[in-house]
Amino acid sequence: MGENYTMKKISGIAFGILFVWLCVIPVHAQDEEGVIVKDRASFYQEVSKQILSHQESKTYITDVGSLGNDLDELLKGYYYHYDADNPTASGSYLCYNMKNWGMDCYEGGRYADGHNCKMVVQISYKYSKEEVDAYFVKMQEVAKTLKQDTDYKSVKAVHDYIIKNYEYDDSMVNRSDYDGYKTGKMVCQGYCTAAFYLLSEMGIPARVVLGASEDYQKDTDHAWNVVRVDGKWYNMDVTWDDHGWLPDYTFFLKSDADFYKHTREGYYDYDKDMALSSYPVRDPKRIIGGCIIFLVIIIDAGIIIQRKRQRQEATMQQVVIVEDDFLEEPFSDDGNKG
Repeated sequence: MGENYTMKKISGIAFGILFVWLCVIPVHAQDEEGVIVKDRASFYQEVSKQILSHQESKTYITDVGSLGNDLDELLKGYYYHYDADNPTASGSYLCYNMKNWGMDCYEGGRYADGHNCKMVVQISYKYSKEEVDAYFVKMQEVAKTLKQDTDYKSVKAVHDYIIKNYEYDDSMVNRSDYDGYKTGKMVCQGYCTAAFYLLSEMGIPARVVLGASEDYQKDTDHAWNVVRVDGKWYNMDVTWDDHGWLPDYTFFLKSDADFYKHTREGYYDYDKDMALSSYPVRDPKRIIGGCIIFLVIIIDAGIIIQRKRQRQEATMQQVVIVEDDFLEEPFSDDGNKG
């Protein structure tokens, strides 16, 4: 797939859309009242609120030590953040709504490292709040339309909907699910975030997974989903199942053992509940393929039978002709022919 957004490279190019930098904060930002955060969970929740409200700058008051002394590592952690109470406000989804972002920490007008301080997060956005909100409304409507009477059917409906309505962007310009909504094209992060949003709106637990795949070359950065069906987590790569209008199910609801050429990066809380075997899936392509093979066998059998009948008829005709010639040929006086 070739998208560069692996966590190892997040300080440079992050998923192709996020560039993390230590920005110069204006002096007046140091004196602003901030939101108090006591741990990473509350910090990430507040960052999500900042993104959803499209705030460009927000000040946080915290003990940096409680969040971890490494600011770069703190930023990276947001891409793994999952909010069980409000999944679509998870950092692993909302991070793709940002264009650029950065963070700096101050104490009394000076940089702080590990002390109580004011931390300023600045974010720029690719699309306006109105555009993104309209997209959310549209996707909520789609989720209601696609939802079925079982989780399995709902997950399959989401999988098929994305494949039928989007195509892979080989130029890798359109990356997010919103890019896909605007253009009809997106890369793997768009596929998996669109699936995540729709499934979350249906109340079906899902995650965006970052890692590497072995596609055209080894260790290509990639993203996909895991989704919980019947109490177990399964892998799902909608991107790799998109080969055209008719969906494929090679990477649909697979166990780790059957989900070849994918390697997860980082720790995820569902690991202990991963299914040991793949979910039994009826693949229409295989059914159609089986029907075609059966039809070919029937046709071949019919042709063989027809040819046998033709040979039998030809043989019988030859026998009749021989008998006719034998009867019509005159006998000699001694009773022998000719």
